[in-house]
Amino acid sequence: MSEKEVISIRAEKEFKKEMDKRAKELGLGRTEFLKKIIQVFLDFDIEFIKKMDRRADGLNMPLGYVIQNMIIKRLAEEAAEAEIDEELGRKHSQKVLMEFQSKRVGDIYEPVTGEELFNDLKARKKQRLIQMEVQDLLEKQKMLSKELPDHEKEFLEKYRNWF
Repeated sequence: MSEKEVISIRAEKEFKKEMDKRAKELGLGRTEFLKKIIQVFLDFDIEFIKKMDRRADGLNMPLGYVIQNMIIKRLAEEAAEAEIDEELGRKHSQKVLMEFQSKRVGDIYEPVTGEELFNDLKARKKQRLIQMEVQDLLEKQKMLSKELPDHEKEFLEKYRNWF
């Protein structure tokens, strides 16, 4: 068993009351509550924290609300997809979510996270968006009696043969 040390923090009485109330709501003691919160933050990639801090500053919102609302958005999108899948007779739970990919490191599998995951997901999303835009521009081109604007023609020429 590893040696334990005491960590103390100074906080206003109202902050302590709010923290103890939330811990109680979760069925946790103060120490377990603080350890859980700190562990979540320790699990975050440094670049992720910096990005979220910049976003929170730009929105003038607390960091926790920014992260929570981004997650709520994702959960709502997944819930909507699940409802549509259910109506179509598909099992939504069988989808592989790209944000939970892992990679082999030696004899074990580790989760892909941080900048590596960000760059992979961004590239995949960009590819899907480009594909949709190319399809839309090709349809638009068929329907117009005049040529596409230059910026749309350039985009179409650049990406038309990607797929």
